[in-house]
Amino acid sequence: TMLVPLLRRSLALRHAVGSSAVCGLMMALGAVAMNILLEGSWYVVLSQQWVFLLGAWLGIVSVLPASVNFSARLHDRLAEAALRILLQSVFITLSLGLLLATLLRLF
Repeated sequence: TMLVPLLRRSLALRHAVGSSAVCGLMMALGAVAMNILLEGSWYVVLSQQWVFLLGAWLGIVSVLPASVNFSARLHDRLAEAALRILLQSVFITLSLGLLLATLLRLF
């Protein structure tokens, strides 16, 4: 999402948001592919969980157009500074949730 303001300088808003979403998807696919190639234990996980993983990837790809539309409307309505604050709030909330889950697991 933080790539969108940079792309907006040379692309239409819808194309900038779509390019950012596809970039994120490709990065995730690349990370999974790298783990599969370099880590042998991934073969066992894939052989046991391939149906779930296929469904998860298909779900992500199927909601991508709707999320691009939503994100484009959000970028169009909000100023860049307000969007940055919104994203920081979301990421801080997610981080605090992960911290809480870790602390509950430890104690």
